[in-house]
Amino acid sequence: AAAGIDVESLLGGARCAEEEWCCRPEPAANMALRRAVVRAAFMLHGGAVERLVSNSWHLGGVLSWARQLYPESDGKAGYGLSVVEALYSREAHSDGQLVAEGPRNIKEMFFLLERFARGDLAIPALDGVADGLGKTAAAFSVNQINRVVCEALLYDHITRGVPVDVWRIPERTPFAIGQLLQTEMNAVLIECLILRINGVVQPGVVGYKNAMFGLLGREGSDTALAGRAAALLGPLGLR
Repeated sequence: AAAGIDVESLLGGARCAEEEWCCRPEPAANMALRRAVVRAAFMLHGGAVERLVSNSWHLGGVLSWARQLYPESDGKAGYGLSVVEALYSREAHSDGQLVAEGPRNIKEMFFLLERFARGDLAIPALDGVADGLGKTAAAFSVNQINRVVCEALLYDHITRGVPVDVWRIPERTPFAIGQLLQTEMNAVLIECLILRINGVVQPGVVGYKNAMFGLLGREGSDTALAGRAAALLGPLGLR
């Protein structure tokens, strides 16, 4: 609300996602259930990395939020995926090569923004460009080019056998984002139920926190632990 976001609309989108989860038990019509089943199956068959990719950094905050949500929820009992966020077309050449011909333990989730609230950038026509794209590109805007890049990558990666899924987000409105956030939260908890793990606790972070408190000298912290940490870090030139 302080940021000027319509909270009622945001919650309306979240309620819509809850109704979908409760009323549509079939995975084809239930995005949360499909996300959960696909991620769990991928994990159980040797999957290691999930790439969260988008055609627009207008969704960058959502990708960063999801990158934190999933590992802290399912990264326990030997389960979990390393979650990476990326922008296409920026990473199309570097990461695109890895996904295409690298290890087959990577899946991709595309978050495609359909419409943009802000004005788009036109591409000027250029003569004499050797690859022939000088005039072709001028028929499209920057956002349209990024969308085509994502579509081309989807085609290429699907034909290579890379597991992919797509979230089509009509526009970046409070309602659409509320629906997206609630669906992702539902998905990760369903996934944790499938894997029979507790998705709302993070016992794995206790160790570093105790070491941090000791190194900071916080009152009541484990001084012996602080000494062991300092001894381990000393040969690295850190203590």
